Amino acid sequence: MESKVDIVSFDAYEFMDKYLMYWREIKAFFDRGGYLAWGIVTTSPKITGVSLNQLVTKLEEGIQFLVNKGLSKTLIKERSIITPSCGTGTLTIEEAERVMMLTHDVSVTMKDTL
Repeated sequence: MESKVDIVSFDAYEFMDKYLMYWREIKAFFDRGGYLAWGIVTTSPKITGVSLNQLVTKLEEGIQFLVNKGLSKTLIKERSIITPSCGTGTLTIEEAERVMMLTHDVSVTMKDTL
């Protein structure tokens, strides 16, 4: 987080709790203009059993954790990008399409709710 990168992408689906332990560093990263790419949509075969509601709830919980630590919800919204957790090269075409559809749907839902 102390590097000069502008965007940090992380697997928020599997490792959000571990990443958010560094909330102070995330705050400093935001303060210097950084963006977080929340990889909230799993790119494992688990994607077939995951719902939009589950992903949105998980993401909202992560955002609320940061808000509870004193980060601005408005700033989080402005500096967040919704992404798949990783690439889709190992998935079937149907699974990869579902990943992309859910990534879009999570993004639209979060824009409407934050």
